[in-house]
Amino acid sequence: MESLHSMLYHLHHLMEYSQSTVPSSSSGAVSSRQTGCSTSNEEPHWFVDVIDERQVIKTIRLKVKDVQNLDKGLPIILEFDEYHAAFGKSAGLIAGVLGQLATNPMYFPIGFENWHSMPKSFLDRIFNDIIVPRFFFRIDQQKAKAWLNNSINKKWRVYMLKLWKEAEDPLLSKEDIIKNIPDCILMDQWALYVTYCMKEETKYGLLKLARVHR
Repeated sequence: MESLHSMLYHLHHLMEYSQSTVPSSSSGAVSSRQTGCSTSNEEPHWFVDVIDERQVIKTIRLKVKDVQNLDKGLPIILEFDEYHAAFGKSAGLIAGVLGQLATNPMYFPIGFENWHSMPKSFLDRIFNDIIVPRFFFRIDQQKAKAWLNNSINKKWRVYMLKLWKEAEDPLLSKEDIIKNIPDCILMDQWALYVTYCMKEETKYGLLKLARVHR
């Protein structure tokens, strides 16, 4: 599995990405004022613009969990900057939505060696069935899809690294770790991933990872 080597190579970028709600094209973070995000300790919500079939725009308040049930005739306007990256009011909201999708093995299994080996149809499905009906892109759709692919890729890799960090225990055998299947992960996917992470060459990479974040 070549994947973890590439994951480790991009480690700094991935961990910075996972620690910020939304990356911007320059600083890597967007303030709550820029994104329209609430600052309470509860689950965050965003004040975002939606557009109806008559091209009438209005502002509504949404949480990530609300997007799935949003009227498909009222898509959320998603702005993009000159680098074709999402920004503005809806950037934090779409980041949360993509984070949920990327960490759902029903959509993106962890049994694949790397993102490039993930079938293209998996991304196509969530883009066409979940994203397009609920978001109105202020950019060419293919450019939006390219950004979305990159964003989910990063979130998926961070998620895989997090799973291993939580599961690794030098006192446990491979078989014991495989038995401790995380919630929502299929056994065959978990077994493949654990087997890969316990290879000698992979262990060396994970040791480097631990030193970086000591």
